[in-house]
Amino acid sequence: MATINLGNVGLVPKGTWIGTTPYVRLEVVEYNGSSYVALGPSTNVTPGTDSTKWQLLAQAGARGQSAIKTRIDYTASETTPAALAWDTVHVWPEISSLTFTLAASPNDGYDHEIVIQFDTPSDITNFNLGVPSTGFGWGGDIDLTELLKASTRYEICIRDSSRLAVFYRYSLATE
Repeated sequence: MATINLGNVGLVPKGTWIGTTPYVRLEVVEYNGSSYVALGPSTNVTPGTDSTKWQLLAQAGARGQSAIKTRIDYTASETTPAALAWDTVHVWPEISSLTFTLAASPNDGYDHEIVIQFDTPSDITNFNLGVPSTGFGWGGDIDLTELLKASTRYEICIRDSSRLAVFYRYSLATE
């Protein structure tokens, strides 16, 4: 691979490569998901076929599976769901407790996630989160009353690869 000294010169983005377009040094194109920089003048030289005309900047990555595929809506009384499905957004209206278990992780080499979304009541006095113990080792109930705010939407994103749960908070207050 040749080393290119750019000095005080910038790259010029040209969009998708077109065979009939003449390109000059330092123009950047996209071709089949990868980015290439022109090393010199060329016309109708496909990026990636001639290393004297094009230098690969960024290779296209492999396409994986889409993470979230399904949404399931629950009622306020459905607060103890079993085997929450992966790659799904699970949505509750205003609730004050939630106890859940997770389905077995797909174990197919892809990263999967479960999103749990719920709103807290305007007069929150108690909120218990019953977390699964199988597979994740969290186990037991967590009293979130002190951590959660009233009239707020929360999302819990759980990833199977990292065994990590991340909380997001959105205000439901109207201006």
